[in-house]
Amino acid sequence: NQLMQVDELQNFSHYVQQTKDTVRIMLSPRADVSLSKWLKQNPAQPLELFIGPEGGFSPDEEHMAASNGVLLCAMGERILRTETAGLAVVSTINAHWGGFE
Repeated sequence: NQLMQVDELQNFSHYVQQTKDTVRIMLSPRADVSLSKWLKQNPAQPLELFIGPEGGFSPDEEHMAASNGVLLCAMGERILRTETAGLAVVSTINAHWGGFE
């Protein structure tokens, strides 16, 4: 029973270059790893999620993120709207790591 922390908007390139102790995940339909597969292979832990703008992150933004340790994960070929992507990701995480028993 803990709400997610939502931070204020920040400059993308500045934020992505910050060193973090938590796993950072960016959704991308071009990613080689599915979010579900990654969740199944890793224990429950704090995560930072990058939810993109309408139309998604650009290939350059994805490359910058991956170069700075952000894990790119796919949720299938469907492109989710900005308003629903966060809820879909959190629901997927809860389904794999608990919370819906």
